[in-house]
Amino acid sequence: MDVDTPETRPASWLVPYFAIASATIVAVTIAWLLVSTQTVFPVRIHDTLVSDLAASGSKAAPAADSLAAIRTRELAALAANGIPRQGVVAGPVENEYDREHRYYSARQTLSVPADDYPRFAKLSNRINRLKDPDFSLSFPQLPFQTGLTLLLIAAFVVGSVSTVALETRRADVQRAPKGMHPAIVATQTLTYGVIAALAIFYAHLLGDGIVWAFLAIEGIFIVSLAVWLYQTRRSWTQSQGYRIAWYAYLSALLTCTIVVIIAAAQPVV
Repeated sequence: MDVDTPETRPASWLVPYFAIASATIVAVTIAWLLVSTQTVFPVRIHDTLVSDLAASGSKAAPAADSLAAIRTRELAALAANGIPRQGVVAGPVENEYDREHRYYSARQTLSVPADDYPRFAKLSNRINRLKDPDFSLSFPQLPFQTGLTLLLIAAFVVGSVSTVALETRRADVQRAPKGMHPAIVATQTLTYGVIAALAIFYAHLLGDGIVWAFLAIEGIFIVSLAVWLYQTRRSWTQSQGYRIAWYAYLSALLTCTIVVIIAAAQPVV
């Protein structure tokens, strides 16, 4: 005897159309990101990496000597990473006397003109990984900041909507299965695209020290999809086409997980 439950009631006839339309959007978008790499992720930049040096001492001469030693260490570090002395612009040395605390300070700015984003992003990461307390190097301006911002906004919107699919209360038997509304299916399908797009952008970002934040965000989306697939598993058994679609969603989730792992493993130095 068939039992009428929220899991066995048929989903809307619109579900396949919404799923196909959203999957097409995802496929076209990801293909565009992969094919139009030079357009989406330009590498040519016109920026300047800055390092602010500072030293202090009881007298002006010791402060200036300490500053010179710091400058020598950073110039040596830059030279070891492919930036010769002539590629560094040294600003004027500024000397000040703090009457309240009775000490002299010496300050100077070193500037490195940057014209290639990947090269100088990795340079900044290598210099900052030295963890020298006396100097650091700024990160180059992101040449695809607009695209990344739009993606993060899309991720926030999709993530906010997709949480509706994770409600655990039992669905009203007079309605279609919970998590199988056409809009929810479309949103969850778009989530796959968000996961892949975030991984692609992260691989080009070359940001040091943000891998765990990246994995945390991606993990939320992946877990959300995994829970959704588990909760709706019985709703995908009403036809052979639905069964194939469920396994396709599951395979895509495993693929996205592998893509995220590969992106996280990319070297940033």
